[in-house]
Amino acid sequence: MRQNRFWLSLVALCVAVACAAAIVLAIVSATTALALTTDEPGPIAIKAEPSQISAGAPGHEKALQGVVSDTSCNAKHVSKDRTAAECARVCVRHGARYALISGESVYLLDGNLSEMDHYAGQRAEVVGLLDGDLLMVRSIRIAE
Repeated sequence: MRQNRFWLSLVALCVAVACAAAIVLAIVSATTALALTTDEPGPIAIKAEPSQISAGAPGHEKALQGVVSDTSCNAKHVSKDRTAAECARVCVRHGARYALISGESVYLLDGNLSEMDHYAGQRAEVVGLLDGDLLMVRSIRIAE
């Protein structure tokens, strides 16, 4: 009887070690997969046209129209299963910033994140203080 308990204990120990090893391997595999997979394109270079900057000196209020997007996608959303608004929101949650795409110019938007979240993916008119390519948002509304 004592010999049967030995084998039972040995089998139980082997099963416990195998289960623990499987859990550790699953956790390592999952975290590696999350760290390596991304469906976002790399960051873009932010550039504003000098002609538009010279029209408003730093610290002066400026009204600009364009599409509210993000700095990762630059209004060229590559995700086929999301709308432009959803894609912009996801990119912002993953570290990108909201931006106003106006023609060839890209302006970083600084202000109330939840307000910009509402206008993501839409054509909007943004009024704010322009300093280089940074637009400190005072108001934002749907463009007409």
